[in-house]
Amino acid sequence: MWLFQDASMQLPIYLLCASMFMLILERFCLLAIRMDERAKLYSFLTFIIRVSVLGITVLMILFGDRDFTVVVYGTLIGQMLGDCVIVLLCLPLLNVANFRIDRQMIRKMWTFGFPIFIALAIEAIFTISDRFIIGLRSTYTELGLYTAAFKIASLLKIVQMSFTSFWVPTAYRWYAEKRSMAHFQLVSDFVAGGFSFLFCGDPYF
Repeated sequence: MWLFQDASMQLPIYLLCASMFMLILERFCLLAIRMDERAKLYSFLTFIIRVSVLGITVLMILFGDRDFTVVVYGTLIGQMLGDCVIVLLCLPLLNVANFRIDRQMIRKMWTFGFPIFIALAIEAIFTISDRFIIGLRSTYTELGLYTAAFKIASLLKIVQMSFTSFWVPTAYRWYAEKRSMAHFQLVSDFVAGGFSFLFCGDPYF
């Protein structure tokens, strides 16, 4: 009722619960590939997910009811199909034959990850609060228009995501190789200079 204002809309909730578990597997598989700096495979698998979501959504629009549920079903089913492809390609990562719990590693991961969890939680709140408030105070039509416009404006984040996706594993490798801080400073200066140039060269500013 809270999500769809319809008590009969139970199937999307079940699909959402299933997709959450699939997203966990997807996340760890893609992280393993990303940290190995296998850029082509990482990009290919990410592309497969997007194509799967788009394909299922288009099929449901063509052969199903043309309402908001096709987007919900298309996104969830397409995401899970794409995740199945990723899991099949990454089966060696899921080998649990010699699995054992490393308590020391868990403590290190908790210590390292807890501040990141706090930062991501705050970012998520700020990210969804605007749409949540618009959904409460306005219509779904206006919420859809706002979300579509926001997606267009967020195209610039592709540059940021492309950089951070492959800079993080490179930075960890450089740290393991005990490279000097001059290498990290050079990358930082290059990124800051590049974005400053783009900002100053934008005619709207």
